[in-house]
Amino acid sequence: MEGVMKYLFWVVLAAILVIAAGVYMLMVPSITGESATLKGVISAKAAEVQKYAADSSKVVSSKHVEAVEAYRKQLAQEETAILGLWEGKGLKLPDDFAASPKDSITFDNWLIDKRAEILKLAEQAGLKLPADFGKRFLFEGQNLPSNDEAARQARLKQAAIVQEVVRVLSSVKVKVPHYAFNPDAKAQAEAAPEMVDAGVLRLDNLTLSDPEKTQADHEAAYAEALKLAGAPSGAKETGSTLQKSQALTLLITLPAQAVPAVARALENSDRWVAAVRKIDTQRIAQPFAALEDLRAAAPAGEAPAEALQNLKLNTYFQEAGVQAYLELDLVEFDREAAKKLQQAAQVKPAASSKTAAAKKKTGAK
Repeated sequence: MEGVMKYLFWVVLAAILVIAAGVYMLMVPSITGESATLKGVISAKAAEVQKYAADSSKVVSSKHVEAVEAYRKQLAQEETAILGLWEGKGLKLPDDFAASPKDSITFDNWLIDKRAEILKLAEQAGLKLPADFGKRFLFEGQNLPSNDEAARQARLKQAAIVQEVVRVLSSVKVKVPHYAFNPDAKAQAEAAPEMVDAGVLRLDNLTLSDPEKTQADHEAAYAEALKLAGAPSGAKETGSTLQKSQALTLLITLPAQAVPAVARALENSDRWVAAVRKIDTQRIAQPFAALEDLRAAAPAGEAPAEALQNLKLNTYFQEAGVQAYLELDLVEFDREAAKKLQQAAQVKPAASSKTAAAKKKTGAK
């Protein structure tokens, strides 16, 4: 026993050395493998960093995040400014229209008075209207359905448009030359014309399109334009349309010199926002009277040959009146489309993994 105790220290030390040697032999291979794995990961990350370092535009930093946020705010401000420009654009009802009665019977009586005012305005200006003008365009003999606010608003809008059309056609005048007839062609050519005021003589027709149909026609025309331009299949207009339009077409008889003035007055009216889409004209009289007309109008006893001679002498041609076709788009701000656009702008895209990682590392908010 004393011998064992004498050598116990050395026995324990030897046991410890044996255990330490065993642990070392077991752990060294595992550490070596883990070290090789970590070395491979570090090399891959180093290669990725080197790739990004070669193109600094791919490096996402806090500065990039701040720049994107600033640009997004700038776009929102510009969008708000654009919507502000559009706000309130469209048909503006006159004060008396906006204050019109809401009760159907009272409204019908109010519309009768307004219709009489419009017809009187045209009569005073010498503007001829279609025989059924009041019935076709101003709801003559058509009672408003009871408690139908949508129908009331539609009638208000149409009556306001018709009133402005009649006002413009009645008020626009231009100076045109007026020649007194002279059978002497030379004297006719040398005579100084008298400049007189002239405007629209007659409103032959007026049409207002359905806004939804107008929008569909515009989309179809746009699609056709893309097709003719050779655009890829499926290409379509980008962005949101903030306006809706209604086509106003007029067929009017007037001197040719007055056509530009009338189109300009209609387009620049304070009543609406409009754009002229089409102007076309066609003569309404022959440049020379037909021989048959001369014979019929010749005084009794005058030979047809003398009437023909008068026709040949009257060779100084003067511009006759024209029938003009005007088409305008009445544009109105679409509040529903603007509302949807603003709601879409409030939904921010989710941050990418790289952006999120950059925010986390740099502490960007």
